[in-house]
Amino acid sequence: MQPVPPPWAPPSTLATERRRGFLLGSFLVMGMLGNMIGAALAILGAGAAAGAERAASGIDPEAASAARSSHNAMLFMALLAACSLGCLTGAWMWKKWGVYGYAAISFLGFIVGWRASPVSSLVNIAGTVLVAANVAAKWRDFE
Repeated sequence: MQPVPPPWAPPSTLATERRRGFLLGSFLVMGMLGNMIGAALAILGAGAAAGAERAASGIDPEAASAARSSHNAMLFMALLAACSLGCLTGAWMWKKWGVYGYAAISFLGFIVGWRASPVSSLVNIAGTVLVAANVAAKWRDFE
């Protein structure tokens, strides 16, 4: 018969310690900071576009329509940045849904941004490829 450990003793389970690599950790932190800054700038840009819409509403209806379109696009970009921030936070907490969500949002950003700036859209996909490359080695640690 084996002795029973005292109740105050820590459990003796051999849990493996999860460690992020330098590249994965730094990319997640930089991605979170970049998305916070991007969301803030998109909200400021939406406010500027709303001001331009108000200024042009009585003078030039076409300019007001273009400003309204810019306002809506900037708000959508802020929403994408906030969702991406949430997904990167999930990936930081070792959740698979964070990685999947970040990939989906990056793909959506690629599709939406292709007409406006193809180079920026390609950079967006490059970021997703970097996440995939860094996560691939640690995928078994994700829940």
